[in-house]
Amino acid sequence: MWIAGEWQQVPTLRREAIAAGQRVAGPALILDATATIVLDPGFVAELAEGGSLVARDVAGAEPVRAGEVDPISLEIMGARISGIARHMGVVLQRTALSTNIRERLDFSCAVFDAEGGLVANAPHIPVHLGAMSESIRGVLAAHPSPQIGDVFVTNDPAAGGSHLPDITVIAPVHDAAGALCGFVANRGHHADVGGITPGSMPPDARTLAEEGVVFRAFPAVRGGRLDRDGVLAILTQGTWPARRPEENLADLEAQIAANQAGARLLRELAASCGSAGLASYLRAIQDDAAACVAELIARMPAGARSFTDALDDGTAIAVTLTSRGARLGVDFTGTGPQSASNLNAPRAVTVSALLYVLRLLAGRPIPLASGCLRAVDLVLPARTILSPETGAAVASGNVETAQRVVDVLLGALGAAAASQGTMNNLSFGDASFGYYETIGGGSGATAGEAGASGVHTHMTNTRITDPEVLEARFPVRVHRFALRRGSGGSGAGAGATGSCANSNSCAAGSKSRSWRSGAAERRSGSQAGLRAPAGAVAGRRGAAWTRANHGAGRPAPHDRDARRRRLRRAGLRARRAEARGFAGPGGSATLRLPMLEALIPYIKPPEKLIADLPVIGPLKLQVFGPLVAVGVILGYHRCLAFAKKRDMDEFIARDLMFYILITGFVISHWVSVLFYFPEDVARNPAVLLMIWNGLSSVGGFFGALVGFFWYLRKVKQPYLIWSDMLVFGLLVGFTLGRLGCALVHDHPGAIVDPSHPLAVGPWPGGEYRFDNGLLEFMYLVPIVLFVHFVFGWAKSAPGRITGLMCLLYAPFRFTLDFMREKDKLYFGLTTAHYATMIIFAAGVYLVFIRKPKPDDFAYAKDSERIARERAEAEAKNAAPAAT
Repeated sequence: MWIAGEWQQVPTLRREAIAAGQRVAGPALILDATATIVLDPGFVAELAEGGSLVARDVAGAEPVRAGEVDPISLEIMGARISGIARHMGVVLQRTALSTNIRERLDFSCAVFDAEGGLVANAPHIPVHLGAMSESIRGVLAAHPSPQIGDVFVTNDPAAGGSHLPDITVIAPVHDAAGALCGFVANRGHHADVGGITPGSMPPDARTLAEEGVVFRAFPAVRGGRLDRDGVLAILTQGTWPARRPEENLADLEAQIAANQAGARLLRELAASCGSAGLASYLRAIQDDAAACVAELIARMPAGARSFTDALDDGTAIAVTLTSRGARLGVDFTGTGPQSASNLNAPRAVTVSALLYVLRLLAGRPIPLASGCLRAVDLVLPARTILSPETGAAVASGNVETAQRVVDVLLGALGAAAASQGTMNNLSFGDASFGYYETIGGGSGATAGEAGASGVHTHMTNTRITDPEVLEARFPVRVHRFALRRGSGGSGAGAGATGSCANSNSCAAGSKSRSWRSGAAERRSGSQAGLRAPAGAVAGRRGAAWTRANHGAGRPAPHDRDARRRRLRRAGLRARRAEARGFAGPGGSATLRLPMLEALIPYIKPPEKLIADLPVIGPLKLQVFGPLVAVGVILGYHRCLAFAKKRDMDEFIARDLMFYILITGFVISHWVSVLFYFPEDVARNPAVLLMIWNGLSSVGGFFGALVGFFWYLRKVKQPYLIWSDMLVFGLLVGFTLGRLGCALVHDHPGAIVDPSHPLAVGPWPGGEYRFDNGLLEFMYLVPIVLFVHFVFGWAKSAPGRITGLMCLLYAPFRFTLDFMREKDKLYFGLTTAHYATMIIFAAGVYLVFIRKPKPDDFAYAKDSERIARERAEAEAKNAAPAAT
């Protein structure tokens, strides 16, 4: 037998001759009927009960010296370290509480070196893995000397986080001598970490605070002791705390347990090969990944290749790849600016996408290690959507923008056609719980293969939650989950088809308002193909893929007969279910309705950019402006008609309308921005001058009152008759203005089910909402008709029309403000709530309490003015004649 560089004589035994309990020391050869077992020196074999032959390493492996790693040992050690990450994943899945981690497997586990470099990972979520190195470096920056037994929790996007629901738990690993030899970490998506909507994925968030709570390198465990109170304090702090902090804590404990399992295995590995040897292996694994990527780059044609795609809001994602020898320049110059929405992707997310693409093209199974980026020169311009400022909203950047970054990288390389370009995010819940899910789609074709259908692609690698599990854990029914046939593009390699799902919640006895939303891209335009041949067809954009999320594709035309048939079938199913005694969660009867689209479609009229002014910003011509102008003109003429009928001084009427329009519009705008959007004023005080950009109807009322009282006091006129004139005429203008609001959708209401008769949608974010401008327009139209054509306005007592409108409008507006999307609250109510209380009280006083007085009729009459002017003219003409 060849041992230690020479041939040696070794004993030979037959396996069947070895007795139970007999120990055979190596070196030796054990002959079996079908195999020969080579027992190396330092190993002892023993026949166990049941006939198994067990070999043990009794001598122990010789410590590996730093820098000396042979390829075979490297391959074995790489597999062992990857096995540690996989074992961590098994522990996390089995001990976690939430469906996101247990069922969807929305988590990742990995092993890192002492500097935070990614060494090996389990095949989990790509968008997590590349970003966790940045998180560890962020922890090291805050805690340069982590101690034995410490565990840190972070989800800070400014320090390697992706978005707030992805919470990373990091544990340092020390060898027997207490020296830091590496890290183990895992990142799991928590179902809810607070924020303005359940699921912590609000599609309309504008700041990080609106997306949930933030852990900034928080030491959750010190010396092996969990700071439970400190964790719960963070989860329950702020304006929008986590909805189920105890569930978050349970998942964090599972993540800590997974890290403990990984740390134990890594310490054992360090003990077997020595700390210096382990460090050599960790470094060699990254060197191997770097060499593989360098070979890939060297095979690329020299020169630059560019590719640009755009998000649905028009923001460009642009990249230029420049290969120079064994180095690759990746330049995202040309990418759009930081977004006011939450599509911003932290730098760590872009790094993850780049790392993932390089790993795809490597050509052989290498770890997704940090070494892959050594030969890459990355340029990410600051304050772009791929490198936002601290505090920017990022919830959708991790799940939406990251997918498009992969598409543009693969497009620039000519490696694959665009995939779904989204993770199709669905959130729902209420004040007591939140749930988050992603819906799979289709992958783009490559040069040699068609795309895969109904799968999670690229940066996500989760599973769909089984309908049975979802229905058992949450008050929801899943009615359909299927492939969306015909949605993939055609060509030599066909694009894959997407999937569709629909569901509805059926919580029993819940008094809190439920909330559903979705964040999804590719709802406009089509995906890019790969060297598309003549006649090839691009894949279809996303459609309304779930009743709870309502993706923002254009709804199909309504088929009234088909709708009636679906409703009849739904009613029949409900009666059958009732006959069988079927009940949903909590004993509530469940009515399985089909998915219905909104009766009122969301239509966005065109707008024209007139000028982009300095400081003030863009000046646009929208349909709202002309409608308000027409409303003012019609209201003006109706006011004059009222004045003429009631013999009121026309000149005073004209001047009064001028002053109340000026003060009304100015104060209306100031109330809108100061009380509803104070953050806009803080960012740019010049918005106070943009009178056309945001109006408050209640602010307009009070602004008009300022001009009204000032002018009538100046000309010494009674108030009530002139108030009736203004209410009578400007009611028409206000109604047309509300039609303008409805057409530009600048008063978004609460999110509602699309089957609601007043639901409008889908909105650009994919959801269905009330349109409060439309609701107010619909309410005002019959009031206008009643006041102008039924009510005896020509003979009513002064103040009656004003009081009547106060009584009719104030309760409606008070209710409407509860249906707004979100507002600044003062003791639980909006500014308009308090204003409408005052308006209603004024109406009660004018209609039921105040009695007409003689002074009410002592107003300047037009007939008197005309007679006076005629007399003055006659006197003026008579004076020359007398002379």
